[in-house]
Amino acid sequence: MNFLSVFTLSVVLAMATTNLTNQNHSSVAVATCATPDMPAEMVAERIFDAYSNRNIDGFIAYFSNDVEVSLFPNKVLYKGKDNLRKAYKHFFETTPNFKCELLSRKIQNNHVVEEINVERVKGKVQKSIVVYEIENGMVQKMSFL
Repeated sequence: MNFLSVFTLSVVLAMATTNLTNQNHSSVAVATCATPDMPAEMVAERIFDAYSNRNIDGFIAYFSNDVEVSLFPNKVLYKGKDNLRKAYKHFFETTPNFKCELLSRKIQNNHVVEEINVERVKGKVQKSIVVYEIENGMVQKMSFL
């Protein structure tokens, strides 16, 4: 990709982003325009970017209003976007040293499986595997293995 292509892509992305600010961080631009035809991989990328930046609004933007969050295979932790917001807002506020690293991402039709390292406390890394079930550009179910 040449410089002009990268520059053009940057301008297009900048035009499609919303500046979001939270209490602990400076303004972060994250695209939050889910569309029904958005590929599952793009949805997962945007979720991971918002999660990595502790951007609660950008993070929940790609989840359906009635999203189900569970531990595999079927232990439901909570349902609904409001409960997702509460859980992750609390998580972001109580983990000032939070860092994450994407180790792998696999896509199969409308399912995305991500393996990530999460550091909640400095020096303590936990491996997590999350599975997103995506329909019409929105996560319908998020499961942790």
